[in-house]
Amino acid sequence: MKTMAILAILIGTLEVVNAAAEAVVGGLVLHGGYSLVAGSVAAAASGLLIASAVAMLRGSKGAVGLAQGAAIACLAVFALVAALHPIFSVLATILGVGFPVAMLVFLRVMQGRGPAEPMAA
Repeated sequence: MKTMAILAILIGTLEVVNAAAEAVVGGLVLHGGYSLVAGSVAAAASGLLIASAVAMLRGSKGAVGLAQGAAIACLAVFALVAALHPIFSVLATILGVGFPVAMLVFLRVMQGRGPAEPMAA
């Protein structure tokens, strides 16, 4: 669980920076309304991914539900942006779609299991 949380923080941060840069450059500098909205919403969804990862690291009670919701939101935003009007790079789109899917699969597999027990020496 900790490894997935650390990966979520790293990838979420990368997505936030990428989406914010797209919002600033495409939206404010080049006056593209779609880029501004899509970049802002993608940055917010990626921020949710980071928040859920922090909750998982802390072992909060509702961390799994928050992580599932954040992963679904991030997946939906990046998939819609890629389908309607792709503004992100291929790698950013793969991370924005692929990592939430991997996180949802991980959370589904880990559902019902308690915290990992240390291996006996």
